[in-house]
Amino acid sequence: MIELHCAECGGFVTELRYVSYRPAPNGTVAAPLTRGLCACVPPIVFGPPPGYMSSPGFPIPGRSSV
Repeated sequence: MIELHCAECGGFVTELRYVSYRPAPNGTVAAPLTRGLCACVPPIVFGPPPGYMSSPGFPIPGRSSV
């Protein structure tokens, strides 16, 4: 099981439907992970949302671009 922690507070995210997925701005460092629960509204997670496979600008290995 994958655990998500908020990039703002480092707390454990329990409500996945409210998560705001964002690319990490250059030079941004996520908060250190904590054992507590996240209270941010919305929780912020750096990275792509679940089910996101690739960016339109990146080739998928094993697939032809024709």
